[in-house]
Amino acid sequence: MGLTEEDVEHFLRRGFLIVQSGVSAAVNEAIHDSASEICSQGPHAAAHIGDAILDEIPMLHEVLDAPPVKQAVRSILGEHALLHGHRHLHISSMRDQMWHKDSYWGFRRVRSHRPRWCMVLYYPQETTIDIGPTHVLAGSQYWTLDTEGFNPGEDILMPEDGSISMFVNGSPEERAEKLRQAEESLVTSHYSHLVEPFPLTVPAGSCVLMHYDLFHRGSGRCSDGGRLRCLFKFQFLRTIEPQLPPSLTCKASCSSSSTASSPSEGSPRSPGACVAEDVAPEEVEPI
Repeated sequence: MGLTEEDVEHFLRRGFLIVQSGVSAAVNEAIHDSASEICSQGPHAAAHIGDAILDEIPMLHEVLDAPPVKQAVRSILGEHALLHGHRHLHISSMRDQMWHKDSYWGFRRVRSHRPRWCMVLYYPQETTIDIGPTHVLAGSQYWTLDTEGFNPGEDILMPEDGSISMFVNGSPEERAEKLRQAEESLVTSHYSHLVEPFPLTVPAGSCVLMHYDLFHRGSGRCSDGGRLRCLFKFQFLRTIEPQLPPSLTCKASCSSSSTASSPSEGSPRSPGACVAEDVAPEEVEPI
């Protein structure tokens, strides 16, 4: 079956959902071994493979085809959600990234509050603070920046010095302070309780379904040794507008027809329109 109501609410409020793929430990370990082999060929080996990572490690299909993953994607993006051609293998480094929203392949486009485009982040290994997890700014998918004059396609938060960079420099204490300043630049203190930094420390085999417009960042490893932190990033998009399930279609139709006249100026939407527009993530029947 699909996501529970609590799962959907968590995604809508926080902008992400951790899903256990259910693939075996042997599959996770084999994928991690393959990723480690690729990365051993040089610092740019993963980038050279780029979108061909599915061909390079076909076992990744077992993760994408795992029922919990497929059902989570369909529950948010609809029955005909499409796996986009862009995907990438990321590994952690000793550097901290700044909070940012991804661009669309180097370009900026209109952001959407409604879930139209999502990432699936797959972690084949247990991911702890020591090996540099992804951090998300939970709830930030509904906040944006004034990007006038920004050259990069990414939306990048800035510390108090106004510097725009995908990486944070300085000592650990200085980096932490710059990240804190950047977080505070996004929302006023009155709304700060709606946005929260959260590290994605997850068990091996976890997938994180993430709103494309959620602010996030890669964190640095605590040491240069130890287990490689691999992250496989995939993108999925909605291909059709949400449709009411049959059980609600009649209710919406009857509600609309029972309204004698159009709402007056400044009044809320008609009941029918409200139902049709507000149930987007829950229209998918259990698979």
